[in-house]
Amino acid sequence: LLLLLLLLAAPLAAMGRDPDVGLDTPNIIKSKGYPVEEHKVCHNTRRVHLGIVPHPPWHQRENTPPLWGCSVCERLKARRVPAARPVGQQLHLGEQLPAPKLGFILADAGYDVWLGNSRGNQYSKEHTKYPVDSKEFWRFTWDDMAHFDLPTSIDYVLAATQQDSLSYVGHSQGTIIALSGFSSNHTLASKIKVQVLLAPVAYLQHCRSPLLVPLAMLRADKLFQVIGFRQFLPDKSILQLLAPTFCHELPHLCDDILFPVVGASNNLNASRIDVYVSETPADTSVMNMAHWAQSVRSDEFEMYDWGCGLLSCHNKDHYGQKTPPSYNLTNVVTPTALYAGTNDVLADPKDVDKLRSLLPPALVVDYLVLDGFAHLDFTWAPDAAEKLYPSVVAVLRKYNP
Repeated sequence: LLLLLLLLAAPLAAMGRDPDVGLDTPNIIKSKGYPVEEHKVCHNTRRVHLGIVPHPPWHQRENTPPLWGCSVCERLKARRVPAARPVGQQLHLGEQLPAPKLGFILADAGYDVWLGNSRGNQYSKEHTKYPVDSKEFWRFTWDDMAHFDLPTSIDYVLAATQQDSLSYVGHSQGTIIALSGFSSNHTLASKIKVQVLLAPVAYLQHCRSPLLVPLAMLRADKLFQVIGFRQFLPDKSILQLLAPTFCHELPHLCDDILFPVVGASNNLNASRIDVYVSETPADTSVMNMAHWAQSVRSDEFEMYDWGCGLLSCHNKDHYGQKTPPSYNLTNVVTPTALYAGTNDVLADPKDVDKLRSLLPPALVVDYLVLDGFAHLDFTWAPDAAEKLYPSVVAVLRKYNP
């Protein structure tokens, strides 16, 4: 009955809908008066997508410092908005609103902003060998993004900008990709001037995610894999199609239904909720969610557990040992800024503090816990431009002037 009412209400709600609802990221960026380019980067047989917002325009740039950014459920295609920053979760950047977004702020500051996307979302669903409905296509976790997609994309950006290093800004999944990639690949880390990590995730002992914790404790992720589920939360699902109408008609229930993994926020711009939910959540693989669930159960920052039983040990096939190797944070050589929020149920401040304590102390160049900030507030909150982004820009100016 609720579904029927929402379908009937959709035409009326659409009359007062934000014009950005349903637009993809490049068109949202263009609608704010910024140029944007799209690039496809190929690692072996898999293509990822990057976006760049160049400012000033590409043909007028000289030695414009590049920035790279990533976030949870990012889309791994390439977009360029002169200056480079990896964002995730559909890259809702600096709209022309009372509170400007970080991507536009950085572009205005003269950076080349490159927007990274994770494999599997709607922007990064291309493979030269496997079709998107095959089990092989969806056989990946954030390990693969860190070991293959991240270095391939960063090398592409550096070649395109004719630079030898860049700065990295990550949110949520973009932080776990950075920490695993930069701690295990010093050649890659040598190309990073500074990493700015928003709502950073490495450990999940204190995770309070309404969906991820039950999923992990009940081992539902393993059940999904046995059943044969491959894709988690397909894009353009019925949820995304109905969410803008649902939030318009029943805003007090919107958070509870639309943000089950990362938790709700009381600090979002209500006038833009229908835009955000029309693109959220981005899809990924069931195997990737299993890796997240593994982190909740083990409280270790480790590679994917392929399993090890009496008759066979897949971990030995992959790693040469019975258990998955842990990432060693003492190997991090990149200056690191950490920003956490007291209301973040995914990147709990206690887990972020554990992460901070395991990094080389001299490399933690900024550490701030923002009162009242939830997981999505780092990229969506109206007051992030006042409470958070000045610190981010100051760090970037210091290491990437």
